[in-house]
Amino acid sequence: MLLFQHKYRPRPGKWGLSRRHGATQRGFVQRDKQAYQCFFEARFHMAESSSFARDGHYIVCTPVKSEDGKYRPRFRIYRGTTSACEMVHEQTFPSEEFGSPPDANRYAAQLATYWLDQWPIKGSYIRATDGRTFSYLGTYSVGHGADWNARVYCDGDLKGTPSGVFVYNFFRHENITHAAENMIVESINHGIGIRD
Repeated sequence: MLLFQHKYRPRPGKWGLSRRHGATQRGFVQRDKQAYQCFFEARFHMAESSSFARDGHYIVCTPVKSEDGKYRPRFRIYRGTTSACEMVHEQTFPSEEFGSPPDANRYAAQLATYWLDQWPIKGSYIRATDGRTFSYLGTYSVGHGADWNARVYCDGDLKGTPSGVFVYNFFRHENITHAAENMIVESINHGIGIRD
């Protein structure tokens, strides 16, 4: 009886399972393999990351590894002290390539610092009408036809890029900073150039 059962027992398939259930089981195994692959890739990239704080923001540099084994620089900027805070900008540089993660991270850190320095005005504002908290980055020009520009965020989303021109050129450099920030806050407060 034992030999009879052994003789007609379904033969194992490619994955050590019966051919009867092989197709279904292979699907589950393949899905699990992909999940584990994503998990280990995430841990691998985290190990390559570098981070630092600057001007009330937290910068994380994580290179992107391409199929040719090269590393493309990438950075993310968060407003706050950790990567759990609101992200205000992310940028990848596919045309740049480096042979190691540290080299790519150094390049990304320089560009992230440069990008953040282009916005001398950095702050947040709680809108009185609905209690929502907005963060903003702003910049301005001086001299004739001085203007201001901003990037406004809420809950990690870019809500608008309000801008304007100062009609009267009577600001000194130290005063135009406050004037530009006041214009940004008023834009948030009145929803000018800001989408809800």
